Amino acid sequence: MRFDDEVLGWITEALKASRSEQRRAHEEALCRLRTEYDGLEAEMDAVYEDKILRRISVELYDRKSGEILAEQSRCLQSIEHLQNCQKSYLDEGVRILELATNAQHTFESQDAIGKRYLLNLVLWNLNLGGWKGVCFVSQAL
Repeated sequence: MRFDDEVLGWITEALKASRSEQRRAHEEALCRLRTEYDGLEAEMDAVYEDKILRRISVELYDRKSGEILAEQSRCLQSIEHLQNCQKSYLDEGVRILELATNAQHTFESQDAIGKRYLLNLVLWNLNLGGWKGVCFVSQAL
């Protein structure tokens, strides 16, 4: 597979546009989680105030605060997951394009074992006309 500079430019621009959409969705998800966390913090403050003013029992406070803390923990885990998953989408796409551009040379420079490995990698989840299966290249290569 070879790409001339014009096609590579188009693909790079498409990756940048896609990355922009992905970044916007990522930021919206983080904003929703932070808003949810802040709401839970306000709820925790209200429950604590109710406990201090003896509007609720200690048992009810313990139960409600435990539920709120569990939800806050879930929010923090989701926030952390989103932050850890924020990989360089564009960089990965460009690297894949570079690999695809150099695939023929890489394949031709391999011995039979290397060629079989590369073919198995490319054909791992081959999908032909609705039939999806795992393909393995024979050792007879």
